Amino acid sequence: MDTRGEEMTRAESRAWESLLVASQLLWAAMDARLTKDVDLALFEYRILAAIHCEPMGIVRIKHLAELTTSTLPRMSKALSRLEARGLIRRSRCAGDARATNVQLTDQGRATLDQAAAAHLDEARHLLLDQLTENQLDQLADLLAPASVRLNGGEPWHVEHVHPAIGNVVTGAGE
Repeated sequence: MDTRGEEMTRAESRAWESLLVASQLLWAAMDARLTKDVDLALFEYRILAAIHCEPMGIVRIKHLAELTTSTLPRMSKALSRLEARGLIRRSRCAGDARATNVQLTDQGRATLDQAAAAHLDEARHLLLDQLTENQLDQLADLLAPASVRLNGGEPWHVEHVHPAIGNVVTGAGE
């Protein structure tokens, strides 16, 4: 139990609120841009990108939920929407009849290409272009310990998501 008192210090409060507000505003702005440009929610974009990154472009639904920090019910609903639009295809896992795999369709890959360009443009506009290379490294370094703690003590591995995003370092703080 922490014994520092029941209120945040001024510095703690400022940092915490800044992080929460920036996260919420960034998510909302990215969501709005992707919805306007390619009719995809940010969460749906992250699903398509995560599928794209998997070996052979096939992933089990349970693992996909973990990759996107989603619950299985939320993932199932999102996959139903994406499947109805022809962006993904579900199939039984050959090695485990209880599991279901997901992969992108040709239309899903084309939509991901469009969405990745909008995502990159908006990410740069909203945040990345405002920071120097050094500040970007500092931001990643500052957030890495929280990511490790929130991920059960394991580093959260950032994988290359899509060619339009560029080369991304794999791993936290590497």
